[in-house]
Amino acid sequence: MNTYTKFESSLNLQLKQQNIHEPKNTLQAEQAIKTVSNILIDLRKLVLQNGFIDQQQEIAFFKQTKPKLLGNLIYFTHIHDFELKRQIMGNKDFKRYIRLKLDIFQKLFQENIDFISYMQNNSSHFDATYFMRYNNPTPASNTNYDYYLDPEFNTSHDHLLAMMTAHKRLVQHLLKAKQNEPENTNDDILLYWTDSKAAFVEIVYALQVSGSINSGKADIKEVCNTLEKAFNYEVVDLYRAFNEFNNRKIDRTKYLTHLTDRLTLKLDKIDIFNPSLQS
Repeated sequence: MNTYTKFESSLNLQLKQQNIHEPKNTLQAEQAIKTVSNILIDLRKLVLQNGFIDQQQEIAFFKQTKPKLLGNLIYFTHIHDFELKRQIMGNKDFKRYIRLKLDIFQKLFQENIDFISYMQNNSSHFDATYFMRYNNPTPASNTNYDYYLDPEFNTSHDHLLAMMTAHKRLVQHLLKAKQNEPENTNDDILLYWTDSKAAFVEIVYALQVSGSINSGKADIKEVCNTLEKAFNYEVVDLYRAFNEFNNRKIDRTKYLTHLTDRLTLKLDKIDIFNPSLQS
């Protein structure tokens, strides 16, 4: 164990002793943030003072040691925000917040799929570019302002790797919280979608393209999320579901046709029993 990797062991020991490895409230999260921050401050001082023996040690530090420590800081910071939102938000708003966070993390993963694959495959051919200082003028993450402000302690991809590590843990945390959230109270009106997924997706796309919502400026995902919340229903893969009914050979808008037929039948019955309503 070299001098730098000892910092990781020291952090784990401190978090264990303070019983804050998985903070359960804002106070514990604040303590965890403070603990990790102090470790990173001391680590930076040592790096600037001693540097690295060779290229391999520098790569190992920015590919393994620092991302783990920084990943903890990012994770605990999000947990603090998460617990704070839990205290001040109502049940519906809190669930909406969880969904928003999950969407943001999913977008991050999708945008960096090549780098994720690189790490998962234990690749090393770009290590000198990704994990050595001064080798790449542009950071992989547009949130890595430290890359420009402190180039002696940052590389183009160590911050992104830390974010990926933290967000992977956060996804599990949020999914668990979502499952543990209490059901709506009896005062709420509960509506459930009981028809097929294809029918639901037809409605989503019909409303989005109609221009009836936000004057046609609403994103398809926003429309879908709103209807999912309204009808307590979830579409796992919206775009795949759309392609399934779009590829139908006959009557691609079968459900919308069904709605028209049912409403027409209802109106015809009203006309029969209420002649005075006929024009």
